[in-house]
Amino acid sequence: AANATSAPPVFNVRDYGAVGDGVALDTAAFQSAIDACNKAAEGMVLVPRGQYVVGTLFLKSHVELRLASSAVILGSKDLSRYATNIARCGFVNESAVDKCLVYAEHADHISITGSGTIDGQGNSFPVRLPDGKPGERPMLIRFFQCTNVVVEAVTLRSAGAWCSHYLECDGVRIHGITINNRANGNGDGIDLMSTRNVRISDCTLICEDDAICFQDMSDERAVENIVIDNCIMSTRWAAIRSGGAHRGGIRRVTASNCVIMDTYGCGIKLQVSGNGSLEDMTFDNIVMTRVSSPISLRLGNHHYNNETRDT
Repeated sequence: AANATSAPPVFNVRDYGAVGDGVALDTAAFQSAIDACNKAAEGMVLVPRGQYVVGTLFLKSHVELRLASSAVILGSKDLSRYATNIARCGFVNESAVDKCLVYAEHADHISITGSGTIDGQGNSFPVRLPDGKPGERPMLIRFFQCTNVVVEAVTLRSAGAWCSHYLECDGVRIHGITINNRANGNGDGIDLMSTRNVRISDCTLICEDDAICFQDMSDERAVENIVIDNCIMSTRWAAIRSGGAHRGGIRRVTASNCVIMDTYGCGIKLQVSGNGSLEDMTFDNIVMTRVSSPISLRLGNHHYNNETRDT
């Protein structure tokens, strides 16, 4: 009976050797704490006060990564610290944004919580190298084929490219987070790719590129059952965008009680390309101010991501 009521174990990253001085590389200490929590099949990886420089972290099943309010995770400025054995972004011409800071694949019941900050230091990664080739720019978060995902209360900022990327996931709850992603190009906020059963609520999203974007790279997995409510968004491009990849379709999306402001591209941007489709999309009680174009709608044969099929 005592075991049934006892609190889940806490795995403090400092107990595993994390320094948190903003200089030392703490990747190994963080990963050891995550691995121990995963082995226990429950618990919390606690990040206390400090500034922790890390490369790619592999989040695993039944792990809650909890950041204290005074905790900051800093993405390393060294590209060699970012893993390559991870799922790619998904776009054939976008290899420059294949790396990421926090990664999970085939994981169940994972979460990032607390009121601390994850900062990708994204302005450290140039879009173009001196020889003219694209520079690699790590994303902040990528979850691939994960279930029961929670991201709550944290601040996510300054990714090298997209801030958070959910690829073929099922069951995602994003609540009360702040995203400030204007440090570099491709500065999206939340990207849902071939992902379903998502709730995004009470968030503030300040982005350089699309704030919330749905895309579909799979014939078998539609983007579906998406609820967005009570959010504030500002971005240079689209606040809510569906497009341009739609292979399996995008359906049953509702957005309500949102404020979109100071947006150059458009407030709501709906696109269909290839043989894709948009179905059952509802927008209600959306207030826009200082938005150059409230709604953009494009239905046409746009061969996105080397798509060759036409509608």
